[in-house]
Amino acid sequence: MRAQVIINTKAGRGRSQRLRELLRKTLGSDCESIESTTGAGHATTIARDACRNGFDTIVIVGGDGTINEVVNGTIGSDVAIGIVPTGTANDLARYHHIPSDPKSACNLIRQRHCRHLDVIRVNDWHYLTVAGLGLPCGAVEEVELLKHQSAACRAFARLLGSKLYLFGLALAYRRSTRHGIDLRINSDQTTWLGEAFSVIVANQPSLGHSFCVAPSASNNDGRLDLFTITDTHNRRQLFKTVLSTVTGGPEDTDNVTRLQTDHLTIEASQALSIFADGELHGSSKWFDFQVVPHAVRLIVPREEGV
Repeated sequence: MRAQVIINTKAGRGRSQRLRELLRKTLGSDCESIESTTGAGHATTIARDACRNGFDTIVIVGGDGTINEVVNGTIGSDVAIGIVPTGTANDLARYHHIPSDPKSACNLIRQRHCRHLDVIRVNDWHYLTVAGLGLPCGAVEEVELLKHQSAACRAFARLLGSKLYLFGLALAYRRSTRHGIDLRINSDQTTWLGEAFSVIVANQPSLGHSFCVAPSASNNDGRLDLFTITDTHNRRQLFKTVLSTVTGGPEDTDNVTRLQTDHLTIEASQALSIFADGELHGSSKWFDFQVVPHAVRLIVPREEGV
């Protein structure tokens, strides 16, 4: 194994030097290079260079956002990806039972037992877990604001841990107008035209540690899962539907739409922000979602591998 390690020092919460020492000790001579990211997009550049230089494994010390950047630098390669989870939600690692303890995660990487995962491409970007428009994007925006405000706000965000996204959702819902956005959603099965309050395009069942938005989603079935909460003038019903995503998965009601497909387009009446893998990725009026089957090799516990 020739491993390139990529460390997001911000996600490491000040532990980067200790983690470097642990990685070198646990991975030994397999740990050929360690680089720290210096800003947005840097992990993508490091990952592309690693693929060109013949590394067969990339070890990510960070959260879902760092994993997202690495995936966008390795699409089309056969490199294996290992994770030492140090982010806020760690949705991908949680879904695949990758241990949060760094030493245990390193021991798992040494076994190099892989599972192929689908990736979803939206416009020219790729993601592994969940993307969203509307209310869920508002929740991520609130979280990002908290992380970049005063020292007291940042300390509060760290204290909340993975519950930070619950807090962000509450803030986003409180500040929302409760009005939906005009959308046209096209798939191979149907065309839907109307107002949506929340749109999720999922590659796994949950996000933010607490929100089960697509219970039947799987990231190796060649399909993506759409879950929308359509606009309703009944505020009580809207609140109940949003709340149900926190309590184990929404019970489908008249204002919930679901479907599974391998290709989906969404056209909005106004430019919308989008998040994917817990990070904001600009805005657009047009989104083209399609599945790229078995595009990533992830190192997972042996009972997870296929």
